[in-house]
Parts: sequence; structure tokens; C-alpha cells
Amino acid sequence: MAIDLPIASPSTRIHAQKNGINLREVSATMEKEFIHAGDLSNKGSTAPSYPPRESLGAGEVTPMSRVAQLTATNLSASQQIPAVTHHDAVDTTAVESLRRQLRDSESIKVSSLAFQVMALAKTLRQFPRFNASLIDNGENLWLKRDVNIGIAVDTPHGLMVPVVEHADQLGLSAITSTISELAGAARARKLKPGQMQGAGLSISNLGVLGGRSFTPMINPPELAILGVMKTQMEPHWDGEQFIPVPMCPLSLTYDHRVINGADAQRFLNHLISLLANPRQLLF
Repeated sequence: MAIDLPIASPSTRIHAQKNGINLREVSATMEKEFIHAGDLSNKGSTAPSYPPRESLGAGEVTPMSRVAQLTATNLSASQQIPAVTHHDAVDTTAVESLRRQLRDSESIKVSSLAFQVMALAKTLRQFPRFNASLIDNGENLWLKRDVNIGIAVDTPHGLMVPVVEHADQLGLSAITSTISELAGAARARKLKPGQMQGAGLSISNLGVLGGRSFTPMINPPELAILGVMKTQMEPHWDGEQFIPVPMCPLSLTYDHRVINGADAQRFLNHLISLLANPRQLLF
């Protein structure tokens, strides 16, 4: 998340104001609380242009929530990232079968998002450059030891992204309960600041709302984000006939400064292989 009030000298603030530079966005992008004048060099205007009220005709003012304002600041920083999105899909037959088996035989209710979080955590272990952040003005890469997964939660007061910590060390049941607790706290506005920090990569799951595909925006300082859409039945040729198969669309957006297209597809292929054969997640 963007730092609320970055520290800067009066001269640095004046320079930023004259050049239309948003210090919060600089703070979020560079992961620095104290902004020096040198941090503003070669930075053009990042401030969006807003029309005057009188040019918009009849209407009324509705204040943006604090969460929405912080989200807007972070998304503005995200817009500066040279991002690319790969679209793919995974057959969820095995996941749904395993979910039913766990529910019927062991009375364990596991959400599909829990499988996605667990598979993503294991994939990050295999591809550590995805679990990283750029530091030192982009000169170095910080590889994170912990595997923490952000989960985007739609709330009445704006989008919030709480974090499932140490997701690679949790079982399916624990991940499901953690997701439920975090989502409930987000909707009740009871999340603590620390519960929304430290993610290596986030998931934005729009499955319950429908849709075919979308391009999720990276949440700085993360380097990638996974978008998940609603599973839909699609015809697949088995060599003799077309059969209906439940396919879940996936969209991986990544920072092209660090991740190239080939590695991004390898990452997505590995994730898909885990979700298509979910029993290997249990061992």
C-alpha cells in the first residue's frame, strides 16, 4: 500500500508541486518513506487531470472513501509499470471432484479460492523472481523469503487486499478459514494495517460475478497479479467427440521489467498443472 504521508523536505515538496509529481505515488513505487529531491529526477507529471466542477453540468458531490483514495493512488503508481497480461484457462474437473470428496467423506468445506492460493504459493516457490520487488531505484531485486498471498476483497467501502501469510505452509482447511476471516474483517472494516502488507503476489477473483477475461492491475511493490474468472462449461474434443469441460479463465499480469514472456507462461503452465491435478497439493 502507498505510505499515507511520505516525509520530504520543504524544497522537495515545492519541486514536486511545481512539476505535478505525486509524492505518495513516488513513495509507493520506490518503497521509501523519506523522499529526497533526487528521487524526483526524470519524473514527469503523474498527477491525473481533473475537470472543473462547473464544466460538468448539474450534479452533486459524493466524497471518495479513504480506502478508495488510497486505492486510486496505488493504481496510479501501477499504471507506470510496463505490464503484460497472459490469458489462459484450467480444467477444474479434478478440483471440484476433490472438493466434493472432502466435503462428503471428511466434512471439510474447502473453497476453490483456497486451492488457487495453495497452488499459487507452491508455484511461487518454484519461480522466486515472481515473489520479489524492485529496490534501489530499480537497480536490484529483493527476493522474499516468505510466501504471502494477497486476496482482493470487494467491500462496500472499496477494494481491499488482505494477505494470507505463509500460504505455502498452510493446509487447504487453514487457508479456507484464513480467507474467510480476512474477508469478513475487510467487509467489517476491522482489518489491521499489518494484515494488508507483505504480499508477494495477489489474486483478484471475479468468479462469482461472471465474465470471460480481464486485465488485473499489479499492486505495487508486487511484480505480478493473478486474475480468476467464473468457471464455464466449454466443449473439448476427446479424439472421438466433443465433451463438456468446466474451464476457469486465468489472467496473469506481470512487470515486464523483471519478468519476460517465456517465464510468465512457464509460471502459468506450472500453476495450471497444479490446479488440474490438485491431489499433488496435498503432499
